[in-house]
Amino acid sequence: MSVVPVQTVEPMRPRDYTGTQLALIRRTVAAETTDDEFNMFIQIAQRAGLDPFRRQIYCIVYSKDDPKKRKVTFITGIDGFRAVAARNRDYRPDDSEPQFEFDEGRKSPSNPTGLVKAVVKAFKLSPDNQWFPVVGVAYW
Repeated sequence: MSVVPVQTVEPMRPRDYTGTQLALIRRTVAAETTDDEFNMFIQIAQRAGLDPFRRQIYCIVYSKDDPKKRKVTFITGIDGFRAVAARNRDYRPDDSEPQFEFDEGRKSPSNPTGLVKAVVKAFKLSPDNQWFPVVGVAYW
């Protein structure tokens, strides 16, 4: 029986913001939020270890002028996903560039290049310390 080494993960440290920093986030990244929405945004950012100043997490308010339809969404940006992956140390990028598929027959004003799909690959470290591919496909 082989022993698999325990992988250490850097712990997340919630970031404490100064009053000035909170005010800046409120005026910029979370400008259209209510007090409750803003507080939720900051809590989520802190718990996830994501920094709005580094564009790791965004706050988007939809239908802000219609209270019945109003909705706030917190979105992790690509830099946020990269930060989480780096902390976990169990993902690595592929050595190859993304693959794109085009079709001349699909060209249109909304799809000027005729893009059909894009394929990207990353690698995940398994508990037995083997890397295996994880493929993502996005269709137009």
